[in-house]
Amino acid sequence: MKRFETDFAYAPPTICFQLTRVLLQYHVTKPVIHRSMFFPCRQNEKELAYVLRRATKKMDISVFAFTNDELREALLYAHHKGVKIRIIGDDECAKFNGAEIFRLCLEGIEATTDDNFRAHMHNKYVLIDD
Repeated sequence: MKRFETDFAYAPPTICFQLTRVLLQYHVTKPVIHRSMFFPCRQNEKELAYVLRRATKKMDISVFAFTNDELREALLYAHHKGVKIRIIGDDECAKFNGAEIFRLCLEGIEATTDDNFRAHMHNKYVLIDD
């Protein structure tokens, strides 16, 4: 197969549009949400709970401290409809009053913590249906 190389910076716009149209015929794009949310904020809490409930396949969650009842309920809703959920949290924060990570474990959600008392696992993100 002959390799075709060109500098698209100098290509006419019509060629770029035609190439994009052909590529999109064979590539199905998935909707992606990249969103930063800050807490405490009631509106962000509601939006995140809504997104968690809409998951269909799997979720990978990394949290520092998880003590939110509404988000716990959203995860349980997704779990009961068959979404595979994995959570990692900070070991010290999992001991806080109201921490949810071990309760979710009791419900059958795969959850773990780091095991280093000298460092904190301070990430906060969720990957849904990747």
